[in-house]
Amino acid sequence: NGAANGAAVVADEPAAAAEAGFALGATGGAFGCAAAGSSQAQVTVPANVVADGTRFLCAASENPQSAAAPIGYSLVGSRVDLTTDTGLATFDSALTVCLSHTVADILKAGGAAANLRVGFFDGVMWQPLPLTSSSANETCGLTDHLTQFGLMAATPTALPATGTSVAPIVWLILAVVVLASGGIIWRRRLTA
Repeated sequence: NGAANGAAVVADEPAAAAEAGFALGATGGAFGCAAAGSSQAQVTVPANVVADGTRFLCAASENPQSAAAPIGYSLVGSRVDLTTDTGLATFDSALTVCLSHTVADILKAGGAAANLRVGFFDGVMWQPLPLTSSSANETCGLTDHLTQFGLMAATPTALPATGTSVAPIVWLILAVVVLASGGIIWRRRLTA
């Protein structure tokens, strides 16, 4: 038995090699489990969402659904399957799902952790969840259902700024100087 966020959490024996179970009750609580690779998933369940003894199942997902991410996103990093032992899959209040991420995941998101989202597989394609927070180590989203969750990166829409731009007047002056120099050289050839 352990405690997370003040609520009793009971870690059961894994039902399968990569699956862990966590019993929560009407007081809510939080549990963490391994996601794909060395990543971690953290799930927070508010009070009065599930009945006492509801067992949440968490399994790392090495083989994500092969469906594509929506335009503007790509799948990166960790993935995890979340279910309950009762088959309860939708909730009246939002659960928070957080996935840890690496520096490599942040680089795939244009170098900004704020471009990462927790997404879910809707049976056809991956969809981003509403973002609740993003830090240097994890990204969180809100969901009202359980399914397969994964980390998504928003595709950068612009290259990062690498310096200041040159004002158009500078280019105009440079063009006039080059043309004038060419004219002087041309005139010298004609008179020679």
